[in-house]
Amino acid sequence: MLAPVTLDGEEYEGKKLKGIRAKCAVTVLKDGKPAANERGEVQFTEDGISGIAVFNLSRFLKLEDGEMPEEGMRRYCISLDFVPDYEENYIEKLLREKQKSSDDGDLLRTIIDDRLAETVLKKATEEACMKSQDKHTGYDIIYAQAAARTLKNLTYKVTGTAGWKAAQCTSGGVPMWEIYEKTCESKLQPGLYFVGEILDYDGPCGGFNLQNAWTTGIKAGLNAARALG
Repeated sequence: MLAPVTLDGEEYEGKKLKGIRAKCAVTVLKDGKPAANERGEVQFTEDGISGIAVFNLSRFLKLEDGEMPEEGMRRYCISLDFVPDYEENYIEKLLREKQKSSDDGDLLRTIIDDRLAETVLKKATEEACMKSQDKHTGYDIIYAQAAARTLKNLTYKVTGTAGWKAAQCTSGGVPMWEIYEKTCESKLQPGLYFVGEILDYDGPCGGFNLQNAWTTGIKAGLNAARALG
């Protein structure tokens, strides 16, 4: 399925972030391990995130056999990296320099959208407050470290997708192994042809699903006509 992804409302501030667009690297994690990643523009919605990169990654949010949706989606998180071309250490040094002339609230100005910066810095503040109690390192250093880490890895729990109505295409249907590739005729029922989205095919964004519909339609049409003599 190619669809927007919904995020845990307890940690995702959708009303504040709604409408923001940001270019970043997006990673889907399953059980804490990277499962797939994309780069591109992400659009923040009230319920989660959208955009081509997110649509492509939504295909990897799959349930295991016997899993209920709520249980299965609990295994997934999405991580956003707003500065994918730079290492965390470089970003930390940059922020330490900015601290000399900027207030904490302005630390990410010109790097990301101001509303998005508030969210990143809020998480960084929570982390810095926790860690500064246990370390002798100065709060400013810990704060810069936390801000750099969050800027590179803003993570949210996934609750699912926006569903069929919001999807560009969906998976499921007749398995590809049940048809002959060259003719699209069923291997189980001679004279029966399957095309387009009735097949279990969901390609990435970029015209692949339209191309699949046209190609299978042409194959099936020509071969069905030939079969009729």
